[in-house]
Amino acid sequence: MAEEYYSPDDIRKASIAEMNLIEMLKSITRTVEDTFIEVNDIVLSFLGGKLETVKTRYVKARHMKNQTEELKDKAMEYLVRVSTSLLYKDVYRIVLTDLDRIAQNLDAVAYRLYLLADRGYTLKG
Repeated sequence: MAEEYYSPDDIRKASIAEMNLIEMLKSITRTVEDTFIEVNDIVLSFLGGKLETVKTRYVKARHMKNQTEELKDKAMEYLVRVSTSLLYKDVYRIVLTDLDRIAQNLDAVAYRLYLLADRGYTLKG
């Protein structure tokens, strides 16, 4: 099997591409973390019987999930453009899709609690 030749310019481009992608991943991770914190607050509000708070916080959680999807789409587009210069492109793709899946699951939890709050359901102890 022949070894591939990488010129110093190729290595520099790969490094810049990887750094850009890592920054995108950090941004997405921060957004997912913020979404998690918001959904946690929604759960606590629901458990505390604060149904109006659940409804208002859901809008914010939904916005964060949409923001995560937009960032993921931009990162995937970038990944496709520079994939030839990346050594771990498959790993980046998996991480991006998993972060998006986490955001979607968090939104699903928040949405279900929103529906319960909208219909006036509470937990009776």
